[in-house]
Amino acid sequence: MKLPKDDIGKLVLSYKTAKGIPHDNEIWNKVNWGHAAKRAKQLLEICENDFRTADACLLDLAGMLDDADRYWTFETILKLAFDWLTKKKGPHDAKTRARQGLLNAVADERTKELAEGNGTDPTPRALPDKQRDLPAIPEPRKEVNQQRAIAGNGSVLEELL
Repeated sequence: MKLPKDDIGKLVLSYKTAKGIPHDNEIWNKVNWGHAAKRAKQLLEICENDFRTADACLLDLAGMLDDADRYWTFETILKLAFDWLTKKKGPHDAKTRARQGLLNAVADERTKELAEGNGTDPTPRALPDKQRDLPAIPEPRKEVNQQRAIAGNGSVLEELL
């Protein structure tokens, strides 16, 4: 078997090595190579096409799962890869970037809607008009206050009786 020169093939070999499968096992290659290659491509995409990061992710997660005596597959690695990347980059930075990305997307969408004339004006000056449309809170009736004063304790139940 020739050793692959592309990153996807190298990741598949890393996976085989981590699982303890000999690199020259042709039967495994016939049965599983295509499936593993698709997962290796996905892991590369998750790791922004950086082979070294993807390989480190695969081997770190495989080692952690083996140490915990957990069964794992390439799919397990893919499910855990985002969390692994977040921890490696630092959780605060990742959360800040994710939050800022969301806020930027919302702001861009609002700007686009306003430019097309489909959106509402989100500025604070729009609020007083809405508040002016609200009905005023009525003042309490004078006779209710007088009845409470007569009853002594001001309970509403006594008013109804």
